[in-house]
Amino acid sequence: MSKFHSVVTRRDFMKGLGLAGMGLGAASATAPIFHDLDELVASADSQFKREWWVKEREYLDPTVEVDWDILDFGKPFCPPIGQYMNPNTPQIMERRIKRKKEGMLAQVPGDRLQDMALQETYEKLMHAYMGWPPKFDQTTTFNFGFPTQGIGVNTPAYYGVPRWEGTPEENLKLIRAAMHFFGSSQAFVTEVNSRTRRLFSPVSPLRWEDTPMPYQDNGVNVIPNKVGWEISCTIKQNNVTAASMTKVAESGPTKGYTPHFQAATCYAGYCDHYPLAYKLQFFLVALGYIGIPEWGAPNDLVSTLAVPWGVLGGTGELCRETIICSPEYGTNIRRPVTMFTDLPLAPTKPIDSGIMEFCRTCMICADGCPSQALSREKDPTWDIFMAPDGTPVNRPGLRAYRCDIVAASEYGCPFDCDRCQGVCPFNHDKTASIHSMIRATAGNTTMFNSFFANMEKYTYPAKDWDMDAWWNRDLNNWSGDVLVGFQQKGW
Repeated sequence: MSKFHSVVTRRDFMKGLGLAGMGLGAASATAPIFHDLDELVASADSQFKREWWVKEREYLDPTVEVDWDILDFGKPFCPPIGQYMNPNTPQIMERRIKRKKEGMLAQVPGDRLQDMALQETYEKLMHAYMGWPPKFDQTTTFNFGFPTQGIGVNTPAYYGVPRWEGTPEENLKLIRAAMHFFGSSQAFVTEVNSRTRRLFSPVSPLRWEDTPMPYQDNGVNVIPNKVGWEISCTIKQNNVTAASMTKVAESGPTKGYTPHFQAATCYAGYCDHYPLAYKLQFFLVALGYIGIPEWGAPNDLVSTLAVPWGVLGGTGELCRETIICSPEYGTNIRRPVTMFTDLPLAPTKPIDSGIMEFCRTCMICADGCPSQALSREKDPTWDIFMAPDGTPVNRPGLRAYRCDIVAASEYGCPFDCDRCQGVCPFNHDKTASIHSMIRATAGNTTMFNSFFANMEKYTYPAKDWDMDAWWNRDLNNWSGDVLVGFQQKGW
């Protein structure tokens, strides 16, 4: 880190805080003493620290006085909860529902159907989670079956109000605003039609028919024909952690592999995926529509692939790694939330941000692939890899870069390696303005792609992270952690 020794006097420091008028003696008695800015920056350690004016008291001595001889939560001090403190009695519930209905019908801001749907989403998600945490007896078995549209969410019909109606453009804006609040910064839409239905896989049998709701028929998932739109929502991974553990071990028991710790960013993305999918599904149901998610194993409910839908809707471009590369987040995005609905939506278009062209000359991911499974050909191809028994391991019908899935699987991918995701040049955030400039240049001309790729190799070589340093990182300023809703220093 560069040094910037600019001596700051105690008087100037107090002036900067706006405390000079209170008397330097009193202020300096409680303020930390810094001789220069480097001491100020280095003052935080690996423990969580509060601001200097927050003082600690003695153990068991909060600012509210406690008489420990009297206080005993084991003794009753009021009627049992439910006798007088129950907002769910039939009489109270009737009044609550009436207020909600009247607010929705009168279009009271904050109580309209779309407003209530947001509240309904989190209320019912909380109820779902109440049966989800680790069990007292340490069991972890749970199963979410095919999502018929009961799922405990109160629909407009429950309140006796019309369902949400808007133009496809208004509906897209509504979904994007909701998903941004739920935890995904982007949402894109692809139309479900005779062509895109080909993206569904026969792994889990399904059929389409004229039915009002999805249902199961002897193991076959039945999808209503009115489901005509797919929503892809971006799941962001931790790019700082992913980029910091990209060096392949040269010796020892893990020779030839990157640290498994890097995969924590991958699984964190999946952990974010499922709650986001539930939020979107609940929100759609609360608006009066269907929401059918594409799940991963073991519940491949509609058996499709998230990447093609994301590419068609404009989440990003298909890249050499055979996954989505986003112009904003690179390859550090996880499997997008993929949701099918009958809510009319304005489709979003595929994009060209120069990523596919950049992949022609970059090859950083392929050069560093420990299993050598990624293509090193300059141009995409129609050809596909075949398994030893003649089974195709890539989807035909695409002129794209291919991955030898057999070789990657033998190596242990994806569970033992996701190195390629950590080294993509498009992963860099906007902290340095040069990254935005390079993105813009690559999006308009291929002239400098080779230069940019070489600059990436020398500027950001593979890293071997100091794990002890990570566990002792400065929790007050570490920008690699994502604490949603908190004001973090360093961000």
